[in-house]
Formats: sequence, structure tokens, C-alpha cells
Amino acid sequence: MTWDKDVSDLIARYLHAVSEGLPRPLRDDVTRELRSLIEDKLEDRAQTLAQPIDAALAAYVLHEIGRPADVARRYDLTPQYLVGPRFYPAFMRILKIGLAGLAVMLLFSTLVGQVLSPQGPHSVWSLATLGRLLTLYFQIGISFFGQAVIVLAILERTKPAERMTRDWDVRDLPELPDAREEPMSIAGTAVGACLTVLVAVWLNFFPRSVAVFMVMDDQSVVVPLSDFGIHLPMLAIDFWLALALTLKLVMIAQRRWTQTTRWAQVGLGFLAAIVLFDIVAHSTLSTPSAMPALVHLLAPLSVLFYAMPLIALISPLKRIVRLLRPRPATATASA
Repeated sequence: MTWDKDVSDLIARYLHAVSEGLPRPLRDDVTRELRSLIEDKLEDRAQTLAQPIDAALAAYVLHEIGRPADVARRYDLTPQYLVGPRFYPAFMRILKIGLAGLAVMLLFSTLVGQVLSPQGPHSVWSLATLGRLLTLYFQIGISFFGQAVIVLAILERTKPAERMTRDWDVRDLPELPDAREEPMSIAGTAVGACLTVLVAVWLNFFPRSVAVFMVMDDQSVVVPLSDFGIHLPMLAIDFWLALALTLKLVMIAQRRWTQTTRWAQVGLGFLAAIVLFDIVAHSTLSTPSAMPALVHLLAPLSVLFYAMPLIALISPLKRIVRLLRPRPATATASA
């Protein structure tokens, strides 16, 4: 069914806003069902009121159906109690990414530790090694879980709730994301804000835990990055983290990309490359005394270490190309 462009755009934005609050497996089915419901309601209201289907009527029908977040919660019956419904998707994403990454990192570093042990390579699957590995995983994982809950709980309670209580207008929904750019996801941006705070707390209050963790000879080994000769300019890093957190909070408040926030992200990318260049320039890679066998791995790892500033430049340069590329004309949407 073909609609007027303004009507199609309004419906598409509404469906996109609802889908953002749903788990990915439900999005396609719910979107189809909801689109059918909207079409039926539009036809009924147009006949009842004896008026054409225009943007005003579409706004009235969508307002009658309800807020996108409320509609999404009707379809998604998953319990969302820990940090509140607004940031529960972000909380689950943080746990999945963080705990999976922690497991991979600990397993890899433990395998390396066993291979480089002074006693020679031996099985990593001994009960003592597995016990130490699981203990280390749960210790770090519980700390990560607690920090994620605290940060998101604070964000949940400090984020203005005015939008949830005042009368809303369907025309205020975010624009559909540009296919050339990453989509604006409230949950994803909240994940980034939370991780930014966690990294800031980790670097500033637990500097000795900025380290390589592994199980070696059935013992937990923690080697700080400073023992590798890696220099961290904390003032520059804290400045970058503060700017990154500010940008993410602005995006959460605006619920959409703007030219200003896109260019601000480009600037943050270049600033990150400068900070990494400072780290590389003032670091002297060396083998820590606790792990002398790592000297065989230091040469190949140093190539990646010194290439970090150049790798970091790739993302902001790609964003500049996308921002300067002419935007294609928007085609008339059809249902």
C-alpha cells in the first residue's frame, strides 16, 4: 500500500523506534504485525472521520497506539528488573561483551603462561590450573558486574525522565539512520557511556590492575603494564574519556545523530590517535622480570604496539569521507 511521503516517513520512524526497544529475534515479526495494525487503524479512522489519510491523521493514530517504548514492552515479556527498562538492554550487552572477552583473554594468557613456564610446556587442563583460572575469572567478573550495575543505576536515576511523563508527539521521533553510517542506538550508546566510566575508574583508582592476568605454574600471576615499559599519560587519557562520555550523554539526550555530534566523533578519533602516539613515543617495551620467557613474543607484539596510532586513524578518516560524500536524495517510502 503506497502512502503519502510524510505519512510513510512518520510510520517508518515509529516502527524503527519500536524495534529499537525489542530483542533482534522479535523485530521483523513485530514490525510486520505493527505495520498491519497501523494500516488498519488508518483506514478505519479515515472512513470514520471522512477525511484523507495525511500526516495529521497518521500522527493521531500513532499517538493512540502508544509510545514506542511502551509498545515494545508489550511485545517483549522478558523480565527487566535489575537497572530499569530503559538501560536493561545496555546492561545485558555489557555483560555479554565483557564476560566473554574476559574469558577469552584469561584463557589465552593462561595458555601462553603454560607454554612459557620455566618448567617447560605442560598441560593447562590440570585441576589446579583450572581452579585458579576459574577463581580469577569470577573475581574479575564479579567486580565487572558490580561496576556495571552501579554505573547504569546512576545513569538510570540521573537521566531526565521528562520525556516519559510529558505528553509526546510522534513527530519528535528520531530520523531513520543513514545507511552509510552506524545507526543511533540508545542501548548501544549507553553501553559506550558505561564502559567509558568503567575504564576511567579502572585506570585512575586501580592502576596496578591495568595488567596482564594469567595462571602460570598453577599460580595466579598479575603483571602490570608498567612492567612492560608501557607509559600511560593519565592526564591526556582522562581528558579524552571525559570528552567521550560527554558526547555519549549528549547523544542519549538527543536520541539522534546530528552534524555536530558526527564531527565531534571525528575529532575524538583524531585525539585518540594523538594519545596513542604519545603512549608509543614514551614507552620502551621490555620483558618483565616475572615473565622472562616472553622475550620470544615481544618482537612480533611490538610491531602491533607501534602501529596502534596509525590503526586508530583509519576510523576518523573513514568518517570524514562519509560526511563529505553527497547524501543521496531520499526516495519516497512505501509500505
